[in-house]
Amino acid sequence: MALVALASLLPVALLAAYGLQGYFARERAGELAKLSARAESLARAVDRELRGYIDLTEVLARSRHLRTGDIRAFGDLARDAAGGANGPGGYFALLDRTGQHLVNTRLPISAPLPRTINPDALRHVLATGRAAVGDLEISPTTRDYMSVTRVPVVIDGEVRYVLAFAPHQAHINDVLRDVDWPQQWLASIVDGQGRIIARSNDYRIGTQSVWDETRRALGLTGAGWLEGTDRDGRDCVAAFQASQLSNWYVYVWVPRDVLMAPERAARWPLLGGLAAALLTSMLAAFVAGRSVQSAIGRVLQVARGLGQGQPVSFDNTHMQEANEVGVALVKAARQIAAREEHARLLLRELSHRSKNLLAIIEVMARQSERASRSRAEFLERFGARIASLSRSHDLLVSQNWQGVPITELIRTQLTPFADPVEQRIKMDGPDLVLRPEASQNIGMALHELGTNASKHGALSVPDGYVRLSWKEFHDSAGNARLEMSWQEIGGPPVVMPSGKGFGFAMLDSIVPSALGGLAHLDWREDGLVWTLNVPAESAVAASAG
Repeated sequence: MALVALASLLPVALLAAYGLQGYFARERAGELAKLSARAESLARAVDRELRGYIDLTEVLARSRHLRTGDIRAFGDLARDAAGGANGPGGYFALLDRTGQHLVNTRLPISAPLPRTINPDALRHVLATGRAAVGDLEISPTTRDYMSVTRVPVVIDGEVRYVLAFAPHQAHINDVLRDVDWPQQWLASIVDGQGRIIARSNDYRIGTQSVWDETRRALGLTGAGWLEGTDRDGRDCVAAFQASQLSNWYVYVWVPRDVLMAPERAARWPLLGGLAAALLTSMLAAFVAGRSVQSAIGRVLQVARGLGQGQPVSFDNTHMQEANEVGVALVKAARQIAAREEHARLLLRELSHRSKNLLAIIEVMARQSERASRSRAEFLERFGARIASLSRSHDLLVSQNWQGVPITELIRTQLTPFADPVEQRIKMDGPDLVLRPEASQNIGMALHELGTNASKHGALSVPDGYVRLSWKEFHDSAGNARLEMSWQEIGGPPVVMPSGKGFGFAMLDSIVPSALGGLAHLDWREDGLVWTLNVPAESAVAASAG
């Protein structure tokens, strides 16, 4: 009888060992996938932070004070931006093409200004005409480590200055601190030279990353896995992910014994259970009953953990029904956790968009205030511009930030000045969908044109109207471009204004610069003409037809 019981238990024991081996393999693969997902999520968070620095610096680089050469006024604006209620928490520096600092918000106004200690980074931005996020470098004023975002200041078609922004180190550290890391999981952000910018478990920066040295030695790029010893001498497994906006990498690693702890914890109980089963083979029925009870208990344990919102896992049993219920519960727990993580990501994205929008509104408010002669005029101008920006934002939200049909943008922005739009605005052009950034910028331009036309131009008289046309074409080099033309007809004689305010800067430089193109204002006596010519790839998302 003992042999029969032993023979009946042996296949069960073999199946249990095989199932456990498969389970551990899946668990290890799952833990590695979590490690990779954490690295990818951290890299996206770093890129969102860097995108915020670039957007903020580019907005400040479009200041009219730089176009007029008023460096002192720009210095005041930069100090306001660096230290205001919505300030970014860092400092700005304006450099000329030789590397001489013209403005440095970290130093007193009367202090002597240094030259750049990183001429290579300056030359790179001057040569490419594009924003760049640099590696760690030594501050010429504090001699501390800093990372610098540099953007070109383009005036009359040439890069005349470079505007640099150095955020406080605490902001980069906060990207790591905002993540809820599992116990003994570690992470670091490393620059293109392999130096640590931020680390989750200490504040040391500037030292070489052992993981970056390992990755370079293996010739790996982009994303992947590493195995090795960390700086504290522990055998670890690491995942890495490259930043999309810089030469930086992020690394997330965990000691191998932590990764393998569930397997080790379950191995000896299993062996003990098998030995006990063999020794008590004559009590097969009792063992079978306890086995069923154990399977149901595991399902109940998973159900209780799911109800309490805790991370859950399920070890396969010999009962198919219990396995199906347990796997379904684990899958439900993972889906709930994924939805919660997605919600957190959406909240972080909303926070970044809100910060960028507040920075744009702050610059708009300051420039509207300087161009206004009275408080009432400021409130009128600023309120109208905020309303225009809000209308474009509402359109983007309704389209899930995928872009806005150009005709819908025109009707929304010009209805306050020409109702019904179809009678006063003669539209002519193909059905196009504008990219989100183009929708916001062209929307602000249409608001400025509509405001001027309703006060001084064709929309200020009953018989006047505007011919608004657009087209896609290829230039002589074969590049696709978008051209938009605003022509006022039937209005009072046009007189070129003596002063150039915020509206002129918006139409002549801010909007075309934001989209990488050109604009022209022609103050014809029989009607104002404004032409915008930009690369199609920066403005057009798709053809609506």
